Amino acid sequence: MIRLYHVPQSRSARILWLLEELGLEYEIESLSMQDGSMKRPEYLAVHPLGRVPALRDGEVTLFESGAIAQYLLEKYGQGRLEPAADSPERPAFLQWLHWSEATLMITVSEYIRFGVRPPEPERIPAAAEIARGRAHETLRALDAALAGREFLLESGFSAADVMMSAGVRIARILGLLPEDSANLAAYLDRLEQRPAYPRAHQA
Repeated sequence: MIRLYHVPQSRSARILWLLEELGLEYEIESLSMQDGSMKRPEYLAVHPLGRVPALRDGEVTLFESGAIAQYLLEKYGQGRLEPAADSPERPAFLQWLHWSEATLMITVSEYIRFGVRPPEPERIPAAAEIARGRAHETLRALDAALAGREFLLESGFSAADVMMSAGVRIARILGLLPEDSANLAAYLDRLEQRPAYPRAHQA
């Protein structure tokens, strides 16, 4: 049985959403950022940094979200939610799958680190403003890539959209979406309309 280590409303919701989209059986071990459960020795044995997501599937343990997504697609996807290896869309799929965490979420996380998470006296406004600018630049690039299409790939919805959803969603919550990013706003609305989306984000 697949076990997902999950904090509600966190980035691990992407993996929960992917599990739902693939129709896989799984169990959730719920953790919390407030009660210390993510820093307990038994969880640190799963994820050495005490973060989420992490996933166990038999003897396999993974704690990097992009790797988890690829693993689930390769083992259980049966060609769903990703282009075939020889598809012309495969390179773009891999790019967006990993860009979501390695580029978009880094800029959003920098803004949170300097301008949101610390108590007011400990915030660094100048660093937060730089991070905001980087986030805007990144989000505008994504907005431009979505011009004239519903999802990241011309062929339609894929796991790359699942992975991208968290960064765009958090950016909207934080007020980071640029005013001229109508494509992003519509894109997020389309993602939220998928039947599996609320099941993953209410858990």
